[in-house]
Amino acid sequence: MSENSIGCLKGNFYKIGKGETLFGISVRFGMDIAELLSANPYLDPNYYVPGQTIVIPYACSIRKHTISDKETLADVLRRFDTDAKTLRRLNPMQNMLELKDGMEINVPDLPQNINYIIKETDTLSGIAQRFGTYVVEILKRNPNLRPAEFVSGQGIRV
Repeated sequence: MSENSIGCLKGNFYKIGKGETLFGISVRFGMDIAELLSANPYLDPNYYVPGQTIVIPYACSIRKHTISDKETLADVLRRFDTDAKTLRRLNPMQNMLELKDGMEINVPDLPQNINYIIKETDTLSGIAQRFGTYVVEILKRNPNLRPAEFVSGQGIRV
């Protein structure tokens, strides 16, 4: 995440810095320049100035994540509530199918509506009881959550 970025629902507002190019910005955020221009229909690719605000689509906030031993792509997708297409955009130079222990990747930051991080000893029924709700309600709010595949550190909505 850059100091030039301000969060928004469908992406980031980004102030173009001195000397930056649209191509450089698209590479930095792991997207095709056509996607950047599509998200900014008012933007003239031949004329833009430092300080001009554009939209960086897809990830509202990005952070680094270090792959732990035996962590799979499915684990990462569930833990960060994202999809493979977004993960590829955030990591254009890495093969997401070959995750290795210690590998550092970009991931979307947890969404604002995540309000509980699963701990290693948690169970779905235990979380429901703690928050005074039902397992079925937690599953409705978390459609990608598989009860048999809890991941410690995964954010959920309760």
